[in-house]
Amino acid sequence: MLGNDTSPSLIWSNRIAILPGAFSGVALTWLAFTPWHQQMELHIAQAMVIFYGGVIWAALVTFVTWRLAAAEPAFRSLLYPRVVACFVAIAGLILMMVTIGQFVTTASDFSAMDDYLMRVQTCTDLGSPLLARAAFFEWSMVLGMVVVLATFLPEVSILTSSTQAADSEE
Repeated sequence: MLGNDTSPSLIWSNRIAILPGAFSGVALTWLAFTPWHQQMELHIAQAMVIFYGGVIWAALVTFVTWRLAAAEPAFRSLLYPRVVACFVAIAGLILMMVTIGQFVTTASDFSAMDDYLMRVQTCTDLGSPLLARAAFFEWSMVLGMVVVLATFLPEVSILTSSTQAADSEE
């Protein structure tokens, strides 16, 4: 398994990936106490931190996994699911933002979003095909990030099995 010969850039890449993940986690916790219908601007700002931070985190840990897989064959099984899930998360984020932009710019001014927010009563009553599409892309992005997170379970198994093997050799 990886030992003292681990590249410093790999270690720093892994450490840097913690930052967007931590920011996303804090924003996610804070978002739970920020109802969208009471504090829309703050809710959207927190959601953007979660979305962008989560996707950046997914991309960084996928990059680290790619580097690990090159150095240690045991990590190769994690690479394909992470790359696919990361791609889904990135595509979901981009398509969500494009679709929301299309919704906002279909009106001659930016009051379309305000009018919509005045009409909508629940998060599930979208009433607009563009916003329904944006919600689909949002959930695709979230699913991609969750799958990246789920791939850490096999990674823990890889790391613990290598630790146990190293302990038994001593």
